[in-house]
Amino acid sequence: RSLVKLDIQKCPKLKFVPSLEGLVSLKTVKVEDCGGLECLPSGLSSCPALEELEIWQCSNLVSIPEEVKQLRSLVKLVIWKCPKFVPSLEGLVSLKTVELNDCDGLEYLSSGLSSCIALEELKILKCSNLVSIPEELKQLRSLVKLDICECPKLKFVPSLEGLVSLKTVKVEDCGGLECLPSGLSSCTALEELRLQNCCNLVSIPEELKQLRSLLVLNIWECRKLRSFPEEILSSLASLKTLMLGLLSEELEEFPNLSSTSPSTPTSLEVLVLGGWGNVTLPHQIQRLTTLRYLAIKSFNGVEEALSGNLSCLKTLTIEGCTGLRRLSSGLLSLERLSYYNCPNLVSLHGELKELHSLTILDCPKLVGLLKESLGCCTRLKRLQIGRFSEELEEFPSLSSIPASLEHLTLTGWEKLTHLPQIQHLTALKWLNIEHFNGMEFLPDWFNNLSSLQRLEIWNCPNKLKERCTEGSGPDWHKISHIPCIVIDGELIQSKH
Repeated sequence: RSLVKLDIQKCPKLKFVPSLEGLVSLKTVKVEDCGGLECLPSGLSSCPALEELEIWQCSNLVSIPEEVKQLRSLVKLVIWKCPKFVPSLEGLVSLKTVELNDCDGLEYLSSGLSSCIALEELKILKCSNLVSIPEELKQLRSLVKLDICECPKLKFVPSLEGLVSLKTVKVEDCGGLECLPSGLSSCTALEELRLQNCCNLVSIPEELKQLRSLLVLNIWECRKLRSFPEEILSSLASLKTLMLGLLSEELEEFPNLSSTSPSTPTSLEVLVLGGWGNVTLPHQIQRLTTLRYLAIKSFNGVEEALSGNLSCLKTLTIEGCTGLRRLSSGLLSLERLSYYNCPNLVSLHGELKELHSLTILDCPKLVGLLKESLGCCTRLKRLQIGRFSEELEEFPSLSSIPASLEHLTLTGWEKLTHLPQIQHLTALKWLNIEHFNGMEFLPDWFNNLSSLQRLEIWNCPNKLKERCTEGSGPDWHKISHIPCIVIDGELIQSKH
């Protein structure tokens, strides 16, 4: 009678749980990884204190007893990886959280949803056969979060009209979905809307511009999306984060983000943009003076980027912009700069005096410019650099790196047999070496790295690992002073 929590896990041969009748103190029931169980115990209706019911990985469980609808105190229901299970939510008036995850037998979310008048969070994840959600969804006036992910057969989400408490809507990897639910404009509390990898989504309704409370908008990798509201930043003045891109290649230019007025109000701080084909960056970026984080991906038609007064910008990431040759000047406040796969980049930004973190990967034309460019980064603390060209037989010189560098990752390639000279980096605390495929021994100058606290070596020849064997390897004396050593994921030494 005093039992508060019942937790049954990893009992694959368990076929039967006796009645719970009379367990008036029971608050939590969790059944996990019991593949032989076909039904839940009877007597649940006599557990008036039951608040949480979780069922995980019960592959033969078909249903919950009808008496569950009498559980007026049930607050949380989680069903995870039960392929034969079809839930009923009828009568669960106190329910606040429902999570249905990896339930392949679920085709239609049951009626009775409207009785969940207290429901605040509804998560439907990885239900591969789910076709529809009932119209009753719009009666859930207390709903705060709606999360639908990896439901490829779902073609329709009913109207959200009147859901005035709704703050977050997330729809991801729903390939059958062709349109957003109607009624968005009535969701006056909505703060976050995420739509990602919905490959048949064609358009975004104009009513999106009426979401005055929206703080985060993410529309990403919807490859058939051809229609998008114009000047969205002019309407969503409260927006803090925008992630937009990788849309239909039928669009010849990137959506116009804001009006041409220089006084367009914006509070945007984080912007992530993804291009396609030869589209160019939207010119409105130069007016986003509150921007602190900017990431640009796959804009192949851009040769020079980012003119304007981005005086607040602290972090800039550019990836897969094959036509990019240089950045414009004026980014005086940059602290973190990353370039990935920009094969025609011939210049780093020239005014990087505040920079303390720099990444350069797959940018072959920068090889001859590194000495001058890195020498300007006098405050640099973290550097990740490499993968310049498979044709190069040695790593470019890093002699101009300031001696104050603390964290260094060197990424090599097939032909490399030795590291670049970095023994002057006496303040270095963390060194990560990866893909130096031809390197069979470590240089003698490793002892000079007296401040080094951690050394990691990944994807280098087995012979090198053998030479670093603790106590007996020929190279052990070069690295034995380092407190933490990891080679291909194996902890070789830890003095902490």
